[in-house]
Amino acid sequence: MNAITLNLHILAAVILAGGSLIAALVVLPQARQLGDPKVVLAFQRRFFLLAAPALLIQVITGPMLAAFWVPDPLNWLPGHSTVSAHIFGKLFMLVLLVPIFLHARFRMGPKVARGEWSFRAIAWHAVPQAILAVGFLVLGVSIRMVQLGG
Repeated sequence: MNAITLNLHILAAVILAGGSLIAALVVLPQARQLGDPKVVLAFQRRFFLLAAPALLIQVITGPMLAAFWVPDPLNWLPGHSTVSAHIFGKLFMLVLLVPIFLHARFRMGPKVARGEWSFRAIAWHAVPQAILAVGFLVLGVSIRMVQLGG
């Protein structure tokens, strides 16, 4: 396995998880306290500059790493092995994360800018994004732990 590929993958996952957690746990409460949902929008626009390349890196390097652990993509489905279940879980979360990030940038952003989204609607977006991004990171780390027998 190429160490550069693995390190890029991990760095991208940390960016996605960290930024998503900051949005849900810091920026959203701050915006609510200030009474200004545009605080979330300002963060989201800056975060997207890092999140978009990070998500692209995940999309590219994820299947490369999965092919290293389980060479046959047909065996990426759960039921073949514990690693396969982890790979499937990561792919499933990625399929959910990509549209959530794109929706945040291209649908939520303009609606917040026009004052059409409430804090509740923003939270219903930010919290699942954070949960999925952290779960994505944890599953990735756990693949290695399963391989090591830990």
